[in-house]
Amino acid sequence: MKGFYSPIDRAAEQLPRTKGTGAEFMTELSKRPGYKPQEAQDRELQTLMALPKMERAKFLETLKSKPAPQLEETTLNSKSEDPTKYEEYTVPGGSNYREILLRMPHDSSRRVDPASGHWDQPDVLAHIRAKDRTGPNGEKILHLEEIQSDWHQKGRDKGYLPSDMPKQIATAKLAHRRLKEQLEEAKGNSENIDRKLSNGIMPLYQDPEVRQRMEAAKVEHNNRIMDLMPQVMKAEAAHQDLEQKAKHGVPDAPFKKNWHELALKKMIHHAAANGYDSIAITPGQEQADRYKLSKRVGTVAYHPETQHFQAFAPNRETIINEKGATPERISNLIGKDVAKRLMQAPQTMGHHTLEGEDLNVGGEGMKGFYDKMVPAFLNQFGKKYGAQVGTMPLPVEGGIEPGWVTKPAAPRTVPLHHFPITPEMREDVVKNGVPLYAKGGKVKPVGYTKEKVTVSPNLDAMRYELMSVKHYVKKAK
Repeated sequence: MKGFYSPIDRAAEQLPRTKGTGAEFMTELSKRPGYKPQEAQDRELQTLMALPKMERAKFLETLKSKPAPQLEETTLNSKSEDPTKYEEYTVPGGSNYREILLRMPHDSSRRVDPASGHWDQPDVLAHIRAKDRTGPNGEKILHLEEIQSDWHQKGRDKGYLPSDMPKQIATAKLAHRRLKEQLEEAKGNSENIDRKLSNGIMPLYQDPEVRQRMEAAKVEHNNRIMDLMPQVMKAEAAHQDLEQKAKHGVPDAPFKKNWHELALKKMIHHAAANGYDSIAITPGQEQADRYKLSKRVGTVAYHPETQHFQAFAPNRETIINEKGATPERISNLIGKDVAKRLMQAPQTMGHHTLEGEDLNVGGEGMKGFYDKMVPAFLNQFGKKYGAQVGTMPLPVEGGIEPGWVTKPAAPRTVPLHHFPITPEMREDVVKNGVPLYAKGGKVKPVGYTKEKVTVSPNLDAMRYELMSVKHYVKKAK
């Protein structure tokens, strides 16, 4: 992807060793400043440890045969063939709205990721929704409305498929086939003895000693059949289980723990290369308010015995009326936190019911991500350039209040996070690019604590489940 480089590749070019085994080269490389374990893991560089003794040039050639993950970029805007989809989920104002999709390149050996049903394009590892804004003194500002990875949110929630899943499936299929062949052979041998023993024409098979030996052999074959039958069934079930996991599971992918850093570095490079003076980010509270379920749904009800789920708009019009809805299905529609709260609500005439503000969750996940994790990384990246995250008040007028009844939104001020693109940063980033994995210096933003920040997958999932509810609304109309 344009603007990125591999820190490990650059570190390898500086290795002083002229000859050695793969283990010796990799041990030296792991001690270099640019070496990042996450990149080595994503590239499966541990396999290089088994390489025999070789010249440095050969090692570098082998290293580059396992390249760093490269993503393809697709931008949806007013000029693209595919239109944008979620512009209404932005702060009013600004211009040049676009949706930037960072996608894994096509690989025939890897199943297409099903995690994101929100884009028509396959294999979207992360996406950024952005606008352009003009500051009070004419500054050119790149406003990041959202940074998200549906793929990794689902992977963290449900787990990832192992990278060798195709090999596991092939092995399980072969094991099942071989056991089945052995079973068929044992059945054939037993049936063949039966035919011979029942053949009254052949004197040989009437000989008592011959019959005794053949009957003993038949017992062995029958015992073999009894042993093999459960093994075949177990092997078939194991094969089918792997096939189902591969069909519905989340494929493995790079940047599990640092996808947001990748997206932010991509936008820093974009801002530096295209003359932006700064980057602004929508804060967590605004993100949480944007997707409040109560703005679009007035009441939800669930009857656990009949598995009947209903959702009503504030004007009582039916949005969803679904029978046979499992708890997992309800979680997919309204988010796990709200679904859990619904299941725990007191029953009235057999129904659990939630309405109004009880449909909302606190937004702690979004606040932790947009107000802590994102500023923390930007401060780390910007430290050597003298750039730190501040606040930029954005007066907002116009727009409409999200909800069932359309009404003008009241004037307000949104405190955007603000990150300057300094001249030093611009020169370095444009000239040398940004590392795929390496971080900047260690620094904590104001208010940042040592506590672990966890982004709630339920809140992140709920944002788009609200869009699913919109689909039901349009369908009902």
